[in-house]
Amino acid sequence: MSCGEVDWDAIGNPLPIRAIPADKELRREQFDKIDVSKNGFLSLTETLAGLPPLLEGGADRATNEKGKFKVDLDDLRPAATSAYHMARRVAPPGDDRRCRQAADCVDRREFHALLMAFGMFIELDLIFSKMDEGQMGEDRMINWKEAEKVVEKLAAWNITKKIARAKFPDEWTQSLNYKQFTEWCIMRRFAPGGPPLGLDDNDPDATVRNEAGDGSLGGILAAFQAWGGKDADSNISKEEMTTVLLALDPTFTVEMAEKLFAAADANNDGQIDYVEFSAWVTAEPMA
Repeated sequence: MSCGEVDWDAIGNPLPIRAIPADKELRREQFDKIDVSKNGFLSLTETLAGLPPLLEGGADRATNEKGKFKVDLDDLRPAATSAYHMARRVAPPGDDRRCRQAADCVDRREFHALLMAFGMFIELDLIFSKMDEGQMGEDRMINWKEAEKVVEKLAAWNITKKIARAKFPDEWTQSLNYKQFTEWCIMRRFAPGGPPLGLDDNDPDATVRNEAGDGSLGGILAAFQAWGGKDADSNISKEEMTTVLLALDPTFTVEMAEKLFAAADANNDGQIDYVEFSAWVTAEPMA
């Protein structure tokens, strides 16, 4: 969901948002640390105290600038606040008292969505900060002359210069605050369904690709052999793929394994050969 304002790989991917078991375990550890009340829910106070430290360590900034955080912002609370309000709506509450409490908090299921939204709002905050020249807080305001300076960055949010200009009554009136700006960008990019934020479930495709090595020929061949292909001239069967998938995450189903196998079996012969396997694990996953 990145729009290019942060090179997350360069700063060490401090937000584990991949839908794979390894990242899910990291999310579990982060949630337990942030949940200081130990009640299984994150309040806004806990969120504001716990999310920003995940990005502390300014010496790791790609620009080599000194600062508190790994991104070029001095205050991550506005992004954390916006992410919190978005994420706590992901899971509909049930009828019991505990579920009703979750409606006012972020529960463990929604923590994945919280981290995804946090990263997204950090990128929007970086754009907004370049417009308003370093002001802080959620009450910041911008005018068209300020927005015009970096309007090209809004293209990733489906906002053209013409659309942006129509958002302001004139060139100099301060008429768009931070909250309005982020809500506008979200609406433009993701309407009508909103951002694709989900509950904390692993994705079988992402899980298997992640376990298939580092993308090198040696890593791909090693994974191919470990999963059933004895050498580069052999094949992986559907049963062998199912065994691998269920071993990686017991919550996965046989139906998931069959869909995964069908995606990799390019020639539909009921076997995955080394060429198919290599092409599949190195291809860009479908959005």
